[in-house]
Amino acid sequence: MQIIINQWDSEAGGATIAGATPGIPFSKIDPCAHPEPEDLSPRSTRDRREANRAKKAERRLRELEEAIPVREAEIRRLEEEMARQGSDYSRVMELHGRKSSTEEELERLYQEWARLSEGSSRT
Repeated sequence: MQIIINQWDSEAGGATIAGATPGIPFSKIDPCAHPEPEDLSPRSTRDRREANRAKKAERRLRELEEAIPVREAEIRRLEEEMARQGSDYSRVMELHGRKSSTEEELERLYQEWARLSEGSSRT
């Protein structure tokens, strides 16, 4: 334990200690005294980690539930755009590529959502 001396108090005949209660002589201060530590047993640590994991999963579920409809709408928009392009083959192929990558991303989002939903329903 490190003791920090704030100042020398000539009237009290000694130094004042940082964080010490005024009026308590230095000789009465127990340098080993400290507040009770929080419970750091493996069980409580494991419980806190599990609670943090559950909060992160819930937050990610909310993010996915917002992201999925956005991707679905993007796919519909790309399909409509492809239909309007008609004979512009290069534009249709560009839109098709974007639609395919958005569908793949949407599939990954669905899988993550299913995995997280399954995990949160067990708790």
